[in-house]
Amino acid sequence: MSTHFRRVVHFSLVGLLGLMGNFVQAQTFPEKPISIVIPFATGGINDTVTRPLAASMSKYLGQSVIVENRVGAGGAIGMAYVAHAKPDGYTILLATPNVTVLPDTEILEGKKPSYLLKELTPLAMLFADPLVLAANVKSKVQSIDDLVRLSKESPGSITYSASGQYGNSQIAMAMVEQAANIKVLQIPYKGGGPAMIALMSGEVDLSGQASGTVRSQMSSGKIKAIASFGREKLASDPPVPSFMEQGIPIEFYIWNILFLPAGTPEVIQEKLREAIRFAMKDPPFVQVMNNLGIPTQYLEGKALSQYVESEAKTLKAIVQKLGKQ
Repeated sequence: MSTHFRRVVHFSLVGLLGLMGNFVQAQTFPEKPISIVIPFATGGINDTVTRPLAASMSKYLGQSVIVENRVGAGGAIGMAYVAHAKPDGYTILLATPNVTVLPDTEILEGKKPSYLLKELTPLAMLFADPLVLAANVKSKVQSIDDLVRLSKESPGSITYSASGQYGNSQIAMAMVEQAANIKVLQIPYKGGGPAMIALMSGEVDLSGQASGTVRSQMSSGKIKAIASFGREKLASDPPVPSFMEQGIPIEFYIWNILFLPAGTPEVIQEKLREAIRFAMKDPPFVQVMNNLGIPTQYLEGKALSQYVESEAKTLKAIVQKLGKQ
């Protein structure tokens, strides 16, 4: 038997064993509880969506799916935890758009990135909902015209709450600042929930929040939605005009995408996608999304990877300009 032939046989056996190993993994996965990591504080829209999703996934998989809040550094702690976890399907990240830019922001701050986007693999999108800019009803700002006029008269006098440095709210407001040539003052909080509480209490004038969160709080009489970051008017009562309709050409969507550590076997990814697809049609999860007024928007595979790449490119440009201010 020639040396070349022995090598061909060896590599063929290695490949066959690898395929068999993947098949066995697919048949036995999951064998223990799975964790979905939320890199933000409890009480926000991410918690509201993820907990019923996890419960529905548990039904399908026959194993507990546990939700963990790993908070800090604008989300980087939780994101890095998943990026560096074992790629075995047992650790999932629930991410929002800032996952695409946090490594860049850390570089801008002279730090070593906590993780790189390429260390994460997009698994499935749950929804993409336009951010909404809301104002406290006692604020001087009750319209986009008010915001632009007052910010130009006294730059930095108008405040907004954000879920940490370079969080989604700050990125969205940076878009507004850059497009309208104004300056507003960020007051950072540890998550979307605390940021909304600050808005409702009147600690700040404004906050960019998920549309579901704004809709659920508008009835309190403490906040008023003044602009949607979507392409079109936001369907609500009353309807919320978009920034585009008000002469400021910007769009920004809060999405929830589940990511896995890069290198997770495709057979395990598909098993998890099966569970996610089941969960998104499961009545308890559907009811939560209906109550929030958020339509689900499932996306996977190549289309999802391309979407994440496009978002990363767009948001990186915004953040780099923000970092130079």
